[in-house]
Amino acid sequence: MHADPRDDFDTYVDSYAPAPAETILPGDDAEPPRLPLASRVGAAMQPFTTEELNAAAESHPHAFEDGETGLFPIGEVSIVAAQGREGKTYSLVAIAAGYVRGKRLGGLLPAKDRHAVIYSAEDDRKQYARKVAALRWLHGDTSSSATWCDRLIVPDLDAPDVAEWRELVKVIDRRPIKAPMVNALIDALTPRMTDPVPPGLLIFETASTLSDAEEDNAGLRTLVGALKQIARELGVAVVLVHHTSQAGTKELSTLSIGVSDIRGGTALVYNARQCFMLINLGSDDDPFAETDARTLLRKLAAPNDTARISALICLDSSKARDPAPIFLRWRSTPSFGPALEEITPPSSIAGQRWRKVLAMLHGKRAEARDDAKATETAVKVTGVVEAVRKLQASNTPASAKAVSVACGRTKEWALPYLQRAVEQGLLTTSVERLKQAPREVTIYHAIDWAEGETE
Repeated sequence: MHADPRDDFDTYVDSYAPAPAETILPGDDAEPPRLPLASRVGAAMQPFTTEELNAAAESHPHAFEDGETGLFPIGEVSIVAAQGREGKTYSLVAIAAGYVRGKRLGGLLPAKDRHAVIYSAEDDRKQYARKVAALRWLHGDTSSSATWCDRLIVPDLDAPDVAEWRELVKVIDRRPIKAPMVNALIDALTPRMTDPVPPGLLIFETASTLSDAEEDNAGLRTLVGALKQIARELGVAVVLVHHTSQAGTKELSTLSIGVSDIRGGTALVYNARQCFMLINLGSDDDPFAETDARTLLRKLAAPNDTARISALICLDSSKARDPAPIFLRWRSTPSFGPALEEITPPSSIAGQRWRKVLAMLHGKRAEARDDAKATETAVKVTGVVEAVRKLQASNTPASAKAVSVACGRTKEWALPYLQRAVEQGLLTTSVERLKQAPREVTIYHAIDWAEGETE
């Protein structure tokens, strides 16, 4: 018979609670009692030291960085959001693999000799093993110092005595609180922080599976607080994988995206330090519409590439200048499913921040709309010319009204396309008085190019 989880929970929380202050007698070896909170706060109110001000010249450290530009700040929480089935796990595993391999990402260099930990309450180890094996097939399994696969850690959260505690937020008495796993994870990783190759990047999948609380401000604030505690006590970069809202899905065709498209309350995005959106840009086999902004971005980033492309786009950054979009190509492997690899976009957009790329996309979309409109107009012009030929063949005067009716449209519809056909030299006109018309009417005539005369 299992013990009551509530009893286990209380016992676990108590084990991490600070011991009550006791009276210390002279000669005792026990630690002195903690000062009252007010005294501790007062002691923390100190002016900046010279050392602190001099150190401020250095940019905030990130998992990947180059000068003032950084990806995933150390000691902070970053959010990567996407639609369901968009390839979040594949993309984050590829990024983690690049991190432990010491490879640049978006032109940014990762910290040297680090582990990455993927803490997933969604997929099991077998599914991750398949994704890592696909990347091993793609990149090989050795680096200059060690096998990179050994540096990519995925805890088995389905293990006995672990599965029931894997959430980071529990709900007790209808209130979300940090679960015992938060301190347990910190305690488990703390000894490894002094290893020659310590953990540096922790990826948590996904927000909805890591918390028993509602995705409201209270629940998400508690979740971000738990992750921030992990990030700061260990001195690592933490990435939380989440989903976008249904409303945000409607904006993908124009890529008019922002942090408000990330699902949940504002406490999530406004307590994170970087927010990203992962977007599928389609492929030649499974494309979006020609005028869709995702199609245009794929053509900008990977011209003439037929494979599926994903884009990791920084929406907001407060610890460094936001990094440029990162583009990943999907590759198939013989036995392990797809593997993702970064591609270098053309110089026209390489290194450009998202706002600049989006401005370029707006111009491309306008050009695409103009091209599509011109194509549509050309088709309609061809249609009215053909209607004129058929009317002439039946000895029916080809007035604008007659052509419109022949095309199944309202009586004035054909007029602009007839006029354009005349401008292009495809039709000529004459003014005639028809029996059924009270006044003279313009009649259109198709040109017989073989004879050089109107039919």
